[in-house]
Order: sequence, then C-alpha cells, then structure tokens
Amino acid sequence: MFHTLKIHYDNVQILEKVRLLLFEGHWSHFGNRGSGVGFVPGSLMTAVTALPMKLYFSPYSAMVVILLTHILSLGILVKLAKLITGQSLFPLLVVFYWINPWRVEQSELYNPAYLFLFSTAHMWTSMNMKEKSFFHTALHIISIGFCVQFHYSAVILAICSFLLLYFRWLKVSWWGFAAGTAIVFASLVPWALAYMNSPELSITVANPNKAIIGRNFLYVYPVLKAVSYWVRYGSTYYARHIFTEIEFSWISWIWLRETLSWVFHILKWPVAAATFFLSLRWSYQRLMSLYKSKIYQRSYDKFQLNPRDRYSLYVFYTFIAMVLAAGLSPVEFNHWHFLLCFPPVILFMTLKIDSRLQRMSIHRQKRWLIGVALFFLLSDVFAALGSRSHSIANNYHKAAMEFFRQ
Repeated sequence: MFHTLKIHYDNVQILEKVRLLLFEGHWSHFGNRGSGVGFVPGSLMTAVTALPMKLYFSPYSAMVVILLTHILSLGILVKLAKLITGQSLFPLLVVFYWINPWRVEQSELYNPAYLFLFSTAHMWTSMNMKEKSFFHTALHIISIGFCVQFHYSAVILAICSFLLLYFRWLKVSWWGFAAGTAIVFASLVPWALAYMNSPELSITVANPNKAIIGRNFLYVYPVLKAVSYWVRYGSTYYARHIFTEIEFSWISWIWLRETLSWVFHILKWPVAAATFFLSLRWSYQRLMSLYKSKIYQRSYDKFQLNPRDRYSLYVFYTFIAMVLAAGLSPVEFNHWHFLLCFPPVILFMTLKIDSRLQRMSIHRQKRWLIGVALFFLLSDVFAALGSRSHSIANNYHKAAMEFFRQ
C-alpha cells in the first residue's frame, strides 16, 4: 500500500512541510487544510513527518511512523479486550482490525492516518478512569489535545469526554488534568506565535455564508450519513476507494481480468449487505438496550458496572458525540472524518463476534476466521494493485522525490 500509492493533494501538503524544514530550515506550525476550512495547528505533524525524513530521506520514513502508531493502537485494543473479557482476543483483532480494509486504506501519508492512536488512547484512559489516576487523566487530556493538531474531528473526542464527565462516568485527577492541559497548551505555543505572524492560515471557513453551527441538523442528511458510516465501519461496505473503484487493469490476460472483475464486484455486494445488516442490528440492539435501561443517566452508579457494560456505555456516548459533532459541523462529513469512531466500533463488533464464535466448535471457528481473513486480504491486495488511490505501476518514493526536485 505504501509503494503503490498515487500521490495526491493531501500527501503534497505534508511533503511541503518536509521540504520547508529540510531545504529551507523553516518549521511549519500549520497542519493540513481541512475540508472547506482553514489549517489546523500542526507543529506535531511536522515533527512526525519531517524529522523521520531528516534521518532517512524517503517518504517511507514518515510512513513507518504511521505504521508504528497503528501497531500501538492494535496493542491498546488488545489490552482493552483483556480488560473487558479477560482474554486478549489477539487473533480476532488481527483479523477484524489489523487487516481490515477500513484500517489498511488509512495507512497513507495524510493526517487522518494518525487518528487511530488518539482514539484508542482515549478509550483506554477512559476505561481506566474508574478510579482517580494522575497518569490516565493526563494522557486522556493529551489524547484530545494532540489530536487537534492532526484533524478537526478531535471535537468528537472532546464531546465524548464532556458526556462521560457530565454523566459521572469518569473520575478525574485534577492534578493530572492540569498537567495534561499544560502539556497541550505548551505544544500549541509555536502555532500561536506563528498564527500571530500569519493570521491568513488560521482556522477559517472557506464560505462564511454557509458556516452555520448546527446547519447539518437542519439539512438532516449529513447526520444520517454520519450514522450510516458508524454502521459501515462494522461491515464490509467500504469507502469507494476500496469498494466501488477497484479495477484489474494490471492483469494482462483479458479473459482473466474480466472474469475476476465480474466475480469480485458481484460477490462483494451480498457480503456487504449481510455484514451491514449485522452491524446495524447489533449496534441498534445494544444502543437501545442501554437507552432503555437508563444506565446512561447521571443518577446511575456507573462505577459498579462490569467492564463489558462499561465499555458498551463508552460506545453509546461515542455514538452520541459523533452525531452531535456531525450535526454541529459547518461542513458535511465524509468517512475519514469519523475515523476516530472506527476503533470503538470494531472492538464492539469483535466482542459480539467472539460471543458468537464461542458457540462453535474450534474447527468451525478456524475455518470461519480463515475465510474472513482471506476476504479482507484479497480486498487489500486488489486495492493496492489497482484502485482509485493505488496502482501497481506507481512508485511512491520516486513520485515524492520528483516533488522535491520541482
């Protein structure tokens, strides 16, 4: 996926920051431009992209950092699964998270690729804030504050934390809160100073006439679209990059190319429909059961809940935060705007699948998991060889080097 990536505008924005630091000695403190809005603060973005490339001049150096954040996010999910069920569920998470095309697609050199780490860190610290903890409180604040320097969707984590605190789900160490806040503000000082010199690069909206907070609640469709992505993250109904725009031009034999194309594009639809239905059903059942039980209310003692119910409630609040963020946003969200929701959704689905697998024989469990893994891997490989964002004819390293020579 790294090698066959087609270079595009979001990649170029990051490579430009690298060029500024490596060739002109200027550290960019502005991140990527958001959809229809201005630049997010980006001192950390420059650090995780330009500094690795200073050690070894290749875009793959920066992409290795992305790989490491994804590996760390997997490790956190394994720890969370063990906290919730007493088992690591590592094989299931390797299948349903690691080789899942939703995650694999987001391994390219652009700002949403880093979001999985902030999402899993937010989950992990939240689950551990059943008791007051300086470390977990500070890390919880940092997971939100640092996420701001990569993507506007950090507002989802912020709203979620507000809900968790308001409904008495978290126990906060105020010393940890102060320490985390101080670290976040310190990291924003370079951006604040740069903003004073370049106010035109601030957080702005491209069309102020349409920048109405809450406009998406009025249009309704953007909120329904957000809910659909929540369900799609738990299914094989992927974004168009891997779902509708895979092509097999890399196969020279016409008969094989046409046959494989027809078989793949026909079979993917019933699989997507079935998994979408399961994701919708399981999400609806669990969210409604939590709503009817009223354990989300402030009066309920949430610290007495078992870890599984406590995690389900975290997912409930994350869903509400996602809906609120989508509705309040001045722009319409797309699937990459909700990537912070993918880890909690996929862990929720993994827990549900694990409970179903326990009813099967070991032999049947293995066959079922191997089948799912092969389906995911085929989608990943086909997308890497020929799709909207990838082509076997591409060499991303050469394309990036050509950019620097311009």
